[in-house]
Amino acid sequence: MQSDSFQEVPLSQLSPHAPQNLVIFKHWLSLLGNSRIPLWGAFDPLDIAEALTNCLIVRIEEDDLYKVQMMGSALVERFGEDTTGRHLFEIYEGNQRDLSLLRLKLIRKRPAALRILSRLETASQALVHIEILGLPFSDADGAINHILFSTHSTPLDNMDSASAVVSLPRRRFLEGEFAQL
Repeated sequence: MQSDSFQEVPLSQLSPHAPQNLVIFKHWLSLLGNSRIPLWGAFDPLDIAEALTNCLIVRIEEDDLYKVQMMGSALVERFGEDTTGRHLFEIYEGNQRDLSLLRLKLIRKRPAALRILSRLETASQALVHIEILGLPFSDADGAINHILFSTHSTPLDNMDSASAVVSLPRRRFLEGEFAQL
């Protein structure tokens, strides 16, 4: 069950337990140039293919439909199916659907990278730390047309609190809220 610790936080730090999130985030930053949001056409998944195993790329279609364009191999293995080509609302139900829709709407409303930290309690009552990055991409007109979600989970008993964070460039982010690029 999802804990009540779900929160929006600045992207000034990422967990060292999620190295692929750091790789993906730095790559996303490298694509910004002078833009607020990188162009989708500038993104080549092959540039960071090894880091995409825990990623989901969502394409935003007309009428606010969200379609899975790519599901990473680790996510396919974890969930037991590849949802590429399906709409998110065919995949998720109830609370999970609401959380997914909230994340998508937040990124679209304030076009910026999003970091979500939460905890999940498993059926065996083990606590898991979850770090999710939501990285938007735009079309030539500046409208967000894709969002890359990178997810990493770590059992809390495997985390060393002394190494819980690693510094990232702060030039494009405001503390305490979504980035205003």
